[in-house]
Amino acid sequence: MRCGVVSASLRSSLPIGPRRSATDRRIVWRGERYLSLTQRRGGAVPAHPATGQPLPDVTDSTWWRDGPRLRLVLKRGEFWIEVETDLPSRDLKRIADTLTPY
Repeated sequence: MRCGVVSASLRSSLPIGPRRSATDRRIVWRGERYLSLTQRRGGAVPAHPATGQPLPDVTDSTWWRDGPRLRLVLKRGEFWIEVETDLPSRDLKRIADTLTPY
């Protein structure tokens, strides 16, 4: 059974990293830029600082800067998605918009 939240373009272009359990998945891309997506089914919201704020026009989201990297937590259906990247902050919404249940 396959369940998850990852865009079709990311699924086809990024290698899937080690699986921690049947409900956790991680995809990491390293090149000129860095992007990590971690998916977890259910449970409490992943830890984030009190300074985190909602991403404009993105439901159930929290983002913050962590040194040179940006972090984003999204709720998509029964999944929590954690994004870590060094892409520009303007790309966070575009990344969030591509992550939909399949």
